[in-house]
Amino acid sequence: MSLPNGFLDELRSRICLSDVVGRKVQWDLRKSNQARGDMWAPCPFHQEKTASFHVDDNKGFYYCFGCQAKGDAIGFIKETENVNFIEAVEILASEVGLQMPEFDPKSKEKADRNKILLEIMEQSVNFFRLTLNSKQGKHALEYLKKRGLYADAIERFEIGFAPADQTILTQKLIDKGYDLDAIIETGMSAKSDEGNRIYDRFRGRIMFPIRDSRGRCIAFGGRSLDPAARAKYLNSPETPLFDKGSNLYNLVSARSAVGRGEPLIVTEGYMDVIALDSGNFNGAIAPLGTAITEKQLQLMWRISPEPIIALDGDKAGLRAAYRLIDLSLPLLKTGKALRFSIMPEGKDPDDLIRNEGASLFKNLIDEAVPMVDLIWRRGIQNTRKTEFKSNSRLMPQSNTKSSFLVAADEKTVSAQIRESTIIAVLMTFPELIEIFYDELIMIDLVSPDCDLILKELVKIDKGIKAEIKNELMEKIGDEKVEKLLSLSHLRVLPCLRAKGTIEMGQQTLQEELAKLNSERGLLVEVDEINNTPPEEWHERDFSRLGMANNAKQRTVSSVQEDTINYEQAQNGLNINREERLKLDEIRKTISFDKKKK
Repeated sequence: MSLPNGFLDELRSRICLSDVVGRKVQWDLRKSNQARGDMWAPCPFHQEKTASFHVDDNKGFYYCFGCQAKGDAIGFIKETENVNFIEAVEILASEVGLQMPEFDPKSKEKADRNKILLEIMEQSVNFFRLTLNSKQGKHALEYLKKRGLYADAIERFEIGFAPADQTILTQKLIDKGYDLDAIIETGMSAKSDEGNRIYDRFRGRIMFPIRDSRGRCIAFGGRSLDPAARAKYLNSPETPLFDKGSNLYNLVSARSAVGRGEPLIVTEGYMDVIALDSGNFNGAIAPLGTAITEKQLQLMWRISPEPIIALDGDKAGLRAAYRLIDLSLPLLKTGKALRFSIMPEGKDPDDLIRNEGASLFKNLIDEAVPMVDLIWRRGIQNTRKTEFKSNSRLMPQSNTKSSFLVAADEKTVSAQIRESTIIAVLMTFPELIEIFYDELIMIDLVSPDCDLILKELVKIDKGIKAEIKNELMEKIGDEKVEKLLSLSHLRVLPCLRAKGTIEMGQQTLQEELAKLNSERGLLVEVDEINNTPPEEWHERDFSRLGMANNAKQRTVSSVQEDTINYEQAQNGLNINREERLKLDEIRKTISFDKKKK
């Protein structure tokens, strides 16, 4: 059976060799360096007591210094399971969820076709590089120098220039004997909508070759020099060679740098990567014009067990970080993690390297925070409804300095907001104590005052509102009760206003208890991971963290869904928006004018 071109590359990109080998050996943790994917064990192919069997995750190969056994993941399965090549591929493909291709009698024809397409891409690289150093590329070269890119960086990244001429590249490739259909198939040329005109896809743009894990040019990114251009950056379309969700910019060079001990830094664009490389951060990569995909994340983890995600410190950058966290949580396992370095607001790595120097950026990378910190920041952000800004704090006014919200740290403030809300609702609607009694007696609150009041609330006889308040003041003290009820965030709750009803109070109490429980579950999992050495992390730890984070997000999204589907009436109750619109339509059809006879 002949496998299609690229299938084995895709399979190898999804496999972690140490995971495959780890099922058959006992790692020598004193000699191994899991963070670098450098693992040692006694050889599974011959009897020995010392660890002479070496696995290099970054390169994807194993070698025994005793018996000279060597190979990759497929070879290891062949030897240990006593199967042939195709059977080994089937075993590994099933483990990583990759479907085996059906037999294709045209596979050789496709391989030959792809070889031609790759030749066209390399010819395009050469053409763009020559053009940059010609008269036509003079203004592009000046632009690059203004951005701090000089000859060595331009040469290293093979940067070129596509002239503004409509068909110059297409004609050059035809003159070299390449078929027009093949040129179009690479994405370097395109047909007009009417289909009667062929033109170069990239025109008037600085060109960045995109190479796959084997160093082959499979696509381009182009940066326009025209401020009025509809797209500042333009990437190659999806082609038989190029899947933008499965590749990364500067992959080969970054992989080599990480092998030398440098960190893997994930940035947002080509210019960031090149700027970092110029600042001696050679392990920089970037996705290709999209949010990071699962395939790209797995590819990053094959290079480094803990990539550093360098993102802008604005709202868009934080949203990208949170999306990546949600993507990564179900995929986390022992030895795989992420760290985040949030840039100062309005700055990207390119700006920092050019304007502030490499030392400031190095400090930011050294201070990169683990993923669990951002998970908590998102929880605080959702509670306070304010944007987290790196290295900034809000200074309390003089009349708020005594508030427990000012004194509390980030990890307790959201819990204390919820706790005070729960207490205030119960004092306003004591009838709810009986309804939620079983849940209330099981929780211990973070705030000592709230916890004390709750324990008294569940014990005292249920009476009218004034009696409940007076009895609490008598047992606990006027100051503590009044201080809690005067908190500013309670004044905006609809159920606590003059027109608030017990139904509104019950809904609020149910939501706050659910959020409090989900936040506590997440806090327990985060603290457990933070207090466990990385070498002792296990897949089940991250599985529990993922489930706790999902539960936390469900409680947030349920409230957000309510605000989308419902609107608040004057009395504070929620009205289904769709039903309200239908009612408005019916009202429009009703006329109160008397019909003339």
